[in-house]
Order: sequence, then structure tokens, then C-alpha cells
Amino acid sequence: MINIAWDDTQSTGDNITATEWNTMVSETKRVVTTKTAAYTAVNRDIILMNGAYTVTLPSPSADDLVDVKNIGTGTVQIDAAAGDTIDGDATIYLYSQYESVSLVSDGTNWFMI
Repeated sequence: MINIAWDDTQSTGDNITATEWNTMVSETKRVVTTKTAAYTAVNRDIILMNGAYTVTLPSPSADDLVDVKNIGTGTVQIDAAAGDTIDGDATIYLYSQYESVSLVSDGTNWFMI
């Protein structure tokens, strides 16, 4: 069990401060966003693409996460940053409405899960 010291005193043992807790929560928060134009993703994005547009992934960083879902009827193109790959390819596609992909990075490239 973790105890939170709400008075923001220094953490000790299993106790953390409110500031430390807020930092942990903000670093794990995921943001859901709907896009109707080309978009450059950022770490922890959950992107709902509505239309035949391109999502460009950021340069990979260890433990990065990006989820993309095609909610429209056009093909969504997902591009790795220049020189990077997604499961060995520079580009992948979501051809069908409601098709989705979860992507993780090892710090060098992106991988579909």
C-alpha cells in the first residue's frame, strides 16, 4: 500500500507526497482526440481518425505508446518518422472503418501489438 502525504512533506518509505502522486498520474494519463486532418502524434495519444488522412508517429522513445482507430470510411495511413519503422515498414494502413492498431516503441522503432 502507498500512503500519500497530502501536506507535501518529503516522501519516506512507502509514503509519497501529493506532488509526487500528481507527477505519476500525469505521466500515465492518456488523451483521446478525434482528428479530421493529417496529424502528428505524441506519446500516449489515442487518436480517432475520421477521414482518409495520415498520422505521423513521433521519433521513437522507449516505452512510448500510440493508439490509432479509423472511425471514418477512408483509409488511414500511419507513417513512422524518417528512418524509423513500424514492424519493419515505413508505413502501415488502416483500410476499414473501426480498424485500429496499438503501437509501442522500444526506443528505436515502433511495433504493432
